[in-house]
Amino acid sequence: MNIKLFLPCITIFSGISYAENFTYLQSESTVYLYSQNKQYIETIAPSLNKFNIKFEVKKSIDSKDDKNLYIICDVSVIDKHNLPKYYIAYQSLDLNSHQLTQSYAEKLANAVAVWDPSKNNINRYRSIIHNYLYFPSNYKHADPVILPCFMPIATLNTYKELLVYSNQKDTDISSHLPALFCHTVLQNPKIIVEAGVRGGESTKPLQKALNFSNGVLIGLDIEETAARSYSSVNNGIFLLMNDLDFDKYYEQSPFAGKKIDVVFIDTSHLYEQTLKEITLFAPMLSENGFLSFHDSNVTPLEHAGYVRLNGSSDRAPGNPRGVTQAIKEYFSLEFDEYKYFNATFTKNGLNWNIIHYPFCNGLTIIKKVKSA
Repeated sequence: MNIKLFLPCITIFSGISYAENFTYLQSESTVYLYSQNKQYIETIAPSLNKFNIKFEVKKSIDSKDDKNLYIICDVSVIDKHNLPKYYIAYQSLDLNSHQLTQSYAEKLANAVAVWDPSKNNINRYRSIIHNYLYFPSNYKHADPVILPCFMPIATLNTYKELLVYSNQKDTDISSHLPALFCHTVLQNPKIIVEAGVRGGESTKPLQKALNFSNGVLIGLDIEETAARSYSSVNNGIFLLMNDLDFDKYYEQSPFAGKKIDVVFIDTSHLYEQTLKEITLFAPMLSENGFLSFHDSNVTPLEHAGYVRLNGSSDRAPGNPRGVTQAIKEYFSLEFDEYKYFNATFTKNGLNWNIIHYPFCNGLTIIKKVKSA
């Protein structure tokens, strides 16, 4: 996978190198953008540029092209036989005044994803089309929407499967499953540790990511029932233990001496334990490995109830916000957990990138940035 990291200029903040400007992965592959209406191209292009996505505006579509991802804004007027194998449909019709025909619905459902700038439109088809994402201009949650543009073509069917699942099954982590899959795949991981398995929701994207990298998934939980989630995991190991004891196991395991590429943490959410978890796992990361934390914004968005990307909402139990408190303490960071946050910084001589998603109880990814 030919992926590199784009970093903006770094400024100084609170005694550490810190950049609050936008930063993101940059893919060497090119996305094709097609529309018969220049207005739609001008609407989408700024978001692609913002996320450093290489794209080329096409004057025609090659239906036999199965090596590139297309973003198509005029799916409604294109014969389904002329559509490429992999495409994102930018849903540009106003469904208040245009009928959603069976033919058009099929073309949307066949897309890798449907990007729609109208919640009203989505509400008209969400019961029959499940691969949708709300995507207006200047969207504060555009980050997880554009992730498939970075993905290898071979992974897009799995991405779509997780997107459909996340829109149909509402849980406290469902909106993060496609994004967690994407970030994990782009690591090409050989070793993943899942600290806190519960019912196996986070296991799904981690397991699927390993199908493309031939690695191993190690699950840790203090509840015996969590072992069920690993019964069908290829190259999976379940350990009934407190994750703070993992280093003792690891030193005597077949993986001793090997670095870990991805650590997912969803345990007690208490400040003291989370701080110890970061202290334990951060030194065990590979040179560009990452820590990821669920429930980093468990006090709901807007202080009223957490929201999901599919537009649904729910209530979360009270929480002392221990996860975010520990992250800020260990990495000497300060950010508003109610808002999307993306920054680069240095800590103890190491370069890091943090991406914080505030919706669906919060997901925070903190990645080591390999020196050039």
